[in-house]
Amino acid sequence: MQPKLLYSNIDLRARYSRNVNHLHRFIRQILTAGLGWSFADFLLTRVLFLWVGARGVEFDWRYLQKSFESNLSLVHFLTLSCLVWLAMRKDLGRSSVVAPLIAAVGLVACYKNLLLDALVPVFGFAAVPALAVKAAITLLVGFVTMQVYAVVTVNDKY
Repeated sequence: MQPKLLYSNIDLRARYSRNVNHLHRFIRQILTAGLGWSFADFLLTRVLFLWVGARGVEFDWRYLQKSFESNLSLVHFLTLSCLVWLAMRKDLGRSSVVAPLIAAVGLVACYKNLLLDALVPVFGFAAVPALAVKAAITLLVGFVTMQVYAVVTVNDKY
């Protein structure tokens, strides 16, 4: 009697871990794409500036600002990769409310830097308030994306 119970317990654990791994595969794809985009952006736009400038003896606030911008870039690219993944799903009906919302948030996420770079001189923001506005908009877009992701994946089996 005991070996049968042991085999049933092992089979139940194997099925559970297979289902959990299937769910985490999608999350890993989103994180991998977002981290890859963020790393490429960091490597091509910020690494030389930080490597040459921040190694100096004296402290300057712009290096700290650049590091905060790099963190905002990471959140931005994770949001963008999640939006791309949501837009590529086949089970979303094109007539649903979610698909236009994903498209609208995706457009805002794509053109966020362009819009902010155009609006900062108009309003005359200094460096720190401009960074705060970028952070607020990035976190708002990320929050909306997270809510759409939660709504879309609530009925997923895996």
